Amino acid sequence: MTTEEFVRGFKVEKDRLLKSYISGSTETAVSAHIRSMGLNTEQSDTMREVLDQALTDTFYTILLGLDGCARIGDALQQGFKIQAEDGSEISSGGGAIEALAYEYFQT
Repeated sequence: MTTEEFVRGFKVEKDRLLKSYISGSTETAVSAHIRSMGLNTEQSDTMREVLDQALTDTFYTILLGLDGCARIGDALQQGFKIQAEDGSEISSGGGAIEALAYEYFQT
């Protein structure tokens, strides 16, 4: 797995979660809560925008934290070495994840 595949996987997961929450086609606690609110079209669009931004912020922050470009919680800011199951290096900090995360989540 490359660094780009790693970051792209986070983006794909973020998009899947958002779709599952909004579409109502899958049963998650979040989608059940949203359905129970009985939102009209305008409110549903606003809910989608809010969830999209919240998920974007969350996944982006986690990726930057793993890359050493942001703190994770109250921990000191530090990079992490990320390896694939076969031991090959996905990233060892230094901004590669940060650049790709910006490309996938902020543009």
